[in-house]
Amino acid sequence: MKLVRLNADHRRIAAGAARVAFFLLLGKFAGAAKEMAVAYRYGVSDIVDAYQFTLTLASWLPVTLVGVLSVVLIPVLVRLRRQGPPEERTLFLRELQGWAWLVGVVLAGMLYLAWPWVLPIMGQGLSETARQASNELMFAFAP
Repeated sequence: MKLVRLNADHRRIAAGAARVAFFLLLGKFAGAAKEMAVAYRYGVSDIVDAYQFTLTLASWLPVTLVGVLSVVLIPVLVRLRRQGPPEERTLFLRELQGWAWLVGVVLAGMLYLAWPWVLPIMGQGLSETARQASNELMFAFAP
């Protein structure tokens, strides 16, 4: 009953939050399904540990940056779409894409070059087989 009396803006915010929660939950289920599929197919082994470790460390910084930039850039993009001239919007998007490519390539290169020092520090609990596999997997994850 209280939901009917809510302001239209509040209802719109609640609907948006519900959509975000739904897709967040859907993403979590997809991640859990992937983990179960890997565990079912490959079981528990040093290779699986190396894969999970390398994938997590290789994707942590890009995923974090995308999350932060989404929060920062979405209001800017909405404002540009509503108020900005089309030329300004096009220029901003081109510059944003260029910077994203540059930062992505630089971060990938830095991670790849720093991996021999990162692995012993962050992967202290890995077996020697898993460490060797992680070094080899960096070639596969490199752009």
